[in-house]
Order: sequence, then structure tokens, then C-alpha cells
Amino acid sequence: MPRFFSDLGNSSDSLWFMVAIIGELIGLGTTVYGGARSGGTFLIFATLAIIMFIFCDFFFAVKLHRNKGNQCKIDSLEMLNDADDTDAVAKLDGLNLAKKKGKFADLLYQTGIILIAIIKVIGIVLLGVFNNLILYVPFAVVYLIVAYVHLNHTGYYFAYLATENAIKKDHRAFADGGLKNKKSGLEVKEKRQTTSTSTPLKMPIQYTPHKIVPDGENNLTYIIHAKGVLTDDDIMGLVDGQSNENAIALFKACRRLQLTY
Repeated sequence: MPRFFSDLGNSSDSLWFMVAIIGELIGLGTTVYGGARSGGTFLIFATLAIIMFIFCDFFFAVKLHRNKGNQCKIDSLEMLNDADDTDAVAKLDGLNLAKKKGKFADLLYQTGIILIAIIKVIGIVLLGVFNNLILYVPFAVVYLIVAYVHLNHTGYYFAYLATENAIKKDHRAFADGGLKNKKSGLEVKEKRQTTSTSTPLKMPIQYTPHKIVPDGENNLTYIIHAKGVLTDDDIMGLVDGQSNENAIALFKACRRLQLTY
């Protein structure tokens, strides 16, 4: 099932990002050293050029990530597309078109990151940093690794930081003004989603602060009560122990609820 509200993989993104930073710093130092050996104009040009390329690397990596959130949402909408719906084919075609939006720009950003890695290696060679050509091979490997990180991890790393900072900002706003101005505790609006299963669920079902309870009026119909954000981990906690068929039904219902945020 596609992920939605999840930070799975953030540790890997952070580690790879640090690797890319180290690689960029090694390249920066080597290029400046080569420019200094050539002297004067070469030093200024080499320094400005490598700084510009590093900036472009990060800029392209962030832009490459710009549609990931929307594509994540489209993946879930495709999964939830009802095959019995007479408009299902048209809806699926529409989702596929939406998913392809910006693909050409993505290709340009990807090409730019790869070309920059190649240009950086060529720049070090032209500056004559080393006398033996074999010594340039490790730098080529380093820049290829940096390019890989920018293509696959850098955008996610910055997106995670932005999300984390937004959450901290909300917490600070509540701590600074919310607690002082509220006489009662913070009220979290509850969201609900109804779903049906083929066989009875194993009860009770609660994964704090969320729960699933029988409808009370219809057999095999249940109501999902969610307080705050229902994360992917929360869903796994709610469906744990259920049969595969019921777990899938619950997962889809929970995903529909997530899509309302």
C-alpha cells in the first residue's frame, strides 16, 4: 500500500544528505586548491563556479521534489478507485494524466544534476590538481554519489525539515498564546469514517487516541473515530490482528479519512 502520513525513510535520507554535504565540501576544497595553484583569475573563477554549481545542485534537488506530495495523493486515489464505478476508467485516466504533470521538468532537473556532476569532474581535471589521471577516479565516484543523493534523497530531507519546523511553530504558538488564553483544555475535532467488512472484526479496536466501534444499527458496519492526524503507523496499529480481507477494507477506509485532511 502506498504511504501517506509517514516519516519512514527519514533516517536514511538524513544520512545520505550528510554524505552529499561531505562530498560537496571535498569537491569545493579540491577545486579551490586547484584554482589557487593556477593563481589569480583561475582561483576567483573556480571558486565562483563551484559555489554556483553546488547551489544549482540543491536547487534542482528541491525542485525535483515539488510534486512528490501530490503524486503520493494520486497513488492513494488510484488505489481507492472503485472498479464498479461506471466512470472508473475515466477517473483513472484523469489521475494518470495528473501524475504525468511536470515529468518533462523533472527530466530537465535530473539531467541538470547529472551534467553538473560531470562538469565538476572535468573542472578538477582541467585545473590540473593531480599529475596522475588515476587520482581523478575517486572524485568521479564522489560526484556520482552526490548526484545520486540529490536525485533520490535531498528533496525528502528538506521536505522533512520544513514539516518538522511547521509542527514546532504550531507547538510554540499554542504554548505562548493558547494555554494562556484558554480556560479549558485543547479540543481536538474528531473525524469519522464508516466502513463495512465481510466478516465481524475482532473487538475492541483502539490505538490511542483512535478507535473503531460497531455502527450499532447495521451488522458488519463500523465507524472509525480519529482524533488529530491519523498516521500510517496508527492505521497499522488499528488493523493489527484482523484477517487480511478485513485489514484491507479498514486500511482503505482509513486512507479515505486521511485524504480529508
